[in-house]
Amino acid sequence: MFGVHFSPNDYHRFTFQLLKEDLEEVGFDDIKIKALSYGFFTNIYSLICNFTKKIPLLNILIITMCIFLDAIFFKINKNFKKNHPLGYYFFATKK
Repeated sequence: MFGVHFSPNDYHRFTFQLLKEDLEEVGFDDIKIKALSYGFFTNIYSLICNFTKKIPLLNILIITMCIFLDAIFFKINKNFKKNHPLGYYFFATKK
């Protein structure tokens, strides 16, 4: 999740398509890109965990609830994880 928008300028947000096109443009092939996320709610947790980890019981409750909600949304929409990545891991080789 990319929390910075127009601060001061938002020149680009990485997406699967942008990474693939940029890597191909500079001569990479055998490109493998993996979205890193369990889902939207665990991404929200990653934004607040610095505050909640100071209260361990609350932290466990919140992350458990986020994982549960993500599991429900994933059952409804199989693209849920792919459409709400926390970031990307990619590997490519130069031609």
